[in-house]
Amino acid sequence: MLLDQANALVEQITRYQTLKEQARHAQIFETRAGQLKKSASDLSAAVAAMRALNDASIPVDIKLSSKDQTKIRTQELQEGFASNPAFVDNPGFDLRFEYATPLNGLAHSINETALKSWQKHIAERREQVSREILSTLRAVPEYRPIVATVERCQEQIETLAGTLPSDVSNALLQLASLTEKQRDAWLQLTGGELPK
Repeated sequence: MLLDQANALVEQITRYQTLKEQARHAQIFETRAGQLKKSASDLSAAVAAMRALNDASIPVDIKLSSKDQTKIRTQELQEGFASNPAFVDNPGFDLRFEYATPLNGLAHSINETALKSWQKHIAERREQVSREILSTLRAVPEYRPIVATVERCQEQIETLAGTLPSDVSNALLQLASLTEKQRDAWLQLTGGELPK
C-alpha cells in the first residue's frame, strides 16, 4: 500500500517535471516566435512591394552583402526545427542579434531600394517645371488658374513619389493622369515656347 502510494507519487512528480519542462520549452518557443514574427512580416511586405514593382516593369535591383548570413541562418533554423522543434531553444547562434536584426536590416534595405526605383521611375516620366517660372507666370492674372493646375499636379506627383504605393497599378494610373494633366496645362500656358 505504501509502495503503491510512493509509486503514484513518483509518477505525479515525473509528470509534473515533464509538464514544467514542456512549459519552459513553450515559453522559449513563444519568445522565439515573437522575435521572428515582426521580422517575417516586414520582410514579406518588402518582398511583396519589390515584386509588385518588378511585375509593373519597374526594376528593383537588390544586392545582398557578401557578409549576409540570413539565408544560411534561415536554412539552419528550418532544418534544425524540422528535425527537432526544441532546436529553436538554442540554435547555436544569437537568434535576436545574429538573425532577427540582420533580417530587419534586409527588409529595410529592400524597402529603400524599392522606393528609390519607384522615385526614379516617376522622375523619368514627369515634367519638372521650374518654380521660378511658375512664380513669374502667376503674376499674370489670366494664367493663375493654369499655374495652379501645374503646381497642384507637381505636388501630387511629389506626394506619390514620397512612399511606396500599396497598389502599384493604381499608382501608375494616377501618375499617368497627373503627368498628362500637368503637361496639357503647361502646353496651354506656354504653347511649348518656354523652357521648363
